[in-house]
Amino acid sequence: MLRWLRGWDYKLDLVKDRPAFIPLFHQRLAEFRKAEKGPIEPITRIDLRYDLTSEAYPRVWLLLGTDPSGEPRVGSCERYIIAGGTFRHWAPACHSVLDGKKVKVIGTQGATIVRDEDELYAAVGPFLVEVLTLLRKAKMFSSLPKGPKCYLGVEAEGGEWGWPDYEERERHLA
Repeated sequence: MLRWLRGWDYKLDLVKDRPAFIPLFHQRLAEFRKAEKGPIEPITRIDLRYDLTSEAYPRVWLLLGTDPSGEPRVGSCERYIIAGGTFRHWAPACHSVLDGKKVKVIGTQGATIVRDEDELYAAVGPFLVEVLTLLRKAKMFSSLPKGPKCYLGVEAEGGEWGWPDYEERERHLA
């Protein structure tokens, strides 16, 4: 079919990759607890981070932080990168927006056409929020030594998109 007729140049189907996230993070969280010898500081932040365009292949990774405030991107705390996935098959679609191509992003709540990098990050972010909340519902974080408050977050590595809004973070605890 002609690209101009269908309205998009590339397709990024996130729904197909959703089942890969749970086992990836489940195994690595279990390994983390076994590998850490002795006590660690309480975990106050659990983030899914993602980078879609700045490297050869898009990446998603789980990051734990120990800053007492639970703030993201604080340099004075321990941070643990638990697991990461490289999604090579996302690269053609993700990098095409840098060349002005239209990409159809398919998430669990439907499809959207994106035309630039900011729109791409905004289309993928809600899908990763759903993945993070599924991990919480599956009790993947229950074995972690969490602080009194342990905030959840999803953030694009370059700051293009983030969740939750700062004022809403109290509603999204692990």
